[in-house]
Amino acid sequence: MRQLIRHRAKIAMAAKPSIGQLILAAIGGGSIAFLLTQLQFSAWIETNAPDATPPIIDVGTNKPQPQQSKASATPQAVLPDGLRIRNTSPHAVRVVLLVRRADTEATATNTYQAPIHWDFAPQEGSQNGLLLSLPEGNLKLHAGDILTAFATDGARRYWGPYVVGTTGQPIRQTSTGEWQLVLKP
Repeated sequence: MRQLIRHRAKIAMAAKPSIGQLILAAIGGGSIAFLLTQLQFSAWIETNAPDATPPIIDVGTNKPQPQQSKASATPQAVLPDGLRIRNTSPHAVRVVLLVRRADTEATATNTYQAPIHWDFAPQEGSQNGLLLSLPEGNLKLHAGDILTAFATDGARRYWGPYVVGTTGQPIRQTSTGEWQLVLKP
């Protein structure tokens, strides 16, 4: 009987993996898992057309307009009372505008419309500036509108608030009639 118990103990000991075997299996399995996560698959579609961009269609005439290359693109048009932003700072910036309500819409507690905002990358529009617009059309500033800007990259940098027509910024360009706000570092 004792021999039978010893024999079964030897078989049980032989069936158990040693610590070295377990470590080797863990390293091997981890290596295979790492290699599988490094595989990347990508697919792309190529067209044989020389210019795959669709033509620009003027909504008023429905005639295709020729494409302009970036090198030959003209600067943005000037809009009287429009707002041009120049972000010369090294920060990602959000510009917020509070538009003053017309006298007929204003109440004692709510003299401004809901805020509107635009986001700019660092140095975006630093040379000529970017003319802002709204989804429903052109943006025009009026006296009493409030502009403010702040860095969105955690730099804790802000500009403003500026009251249009009252504070030093934005500056109205006498030659074009548009407002320009320069965000300096």
